[in-house]
Amino acid sequence: MSSFLRLTLILLAIGISHSAIAEKILLIGDSLTCGPYGKHVLRNLTAQSHEVSLYCGVSSAPSHWLRGDGPKGQICQKATSANPTLRPCNEAGKFPKLSDLLKEHPDSKVIIGLGTNSLYSPSADASYQQMAELVKAQGFNCVWVGPPHMNPAQARGFSKSNLQNLDNNLASFYLSLENRVGKSCQLTDGRPATAPGQAGNQTSDGVHRNEVGGKHWADQLFPATVSPSSSGSSPKKPAARE
Repeated sequence: MSSFLRLTLILLAIGISHSAIAEKILLIGDSLTCGPYGKHVLRNLTAQSHEVSLYCGVSSAPSHWLRGDGPKGQICQKATSANPTLRPCNEAGKFPKLSDLLKEHPDSKVIIGLGTNSLYSPSADASYQQMAELVKAQGFNCVWVGPPHMNPAQARGFSKSNLQNLDNNLASFYLSLENRVGKSCQLTDGRPATAPGQAGNQTSDGVHRNEVGGKHWADQLFPATVSPSSSGSSPKKPAARE
């Protein structure tokens, strides 16, 4: 498959079209979004003159954003197009509730990047559906970016066997994730751009993308030369396995 065709398919899968219309974008994610991947997504979309507000939390999953209560010992961090440096979301670093974030960012397109912290299970739990349905019920268009491939060979701070188990769970997790969020959000597959052999498979510890890996993943999903579409087209079904 040509690189142009692969890129075209990815763009269609996440509801992106060529457009010069600037949009407000609310980006919510876990530590991957706090890292180089999120930094480059923010940078790419800002380069298109979009107004991006990024919120992320290490070890977070949908339940934390629904409750407004982060994982023990972790804080919410934020960055914006105007100030791309990560900083606590508020004085205490408390996680805001998703419902409050939606109220604070009306008329935004919502991009969610959650799933990696749930890969210990082969299926997405009910909180994924609850989060997607809440976004849709409030009238927002939503893109849900699923988790990437792990890189057990680069394991640092994690055992290779544990990372391999997480990677092995991806196929079944994606099938359940589609069932949970596919009716409310456009689901895109985080695996093709992060598969073994791709630059997006480069990590700092087997899980988190390094600068090279994060930039490649972000460039493949949200190139700096295209714009998120506000159209609510049906989500593409992710491949069972990359």
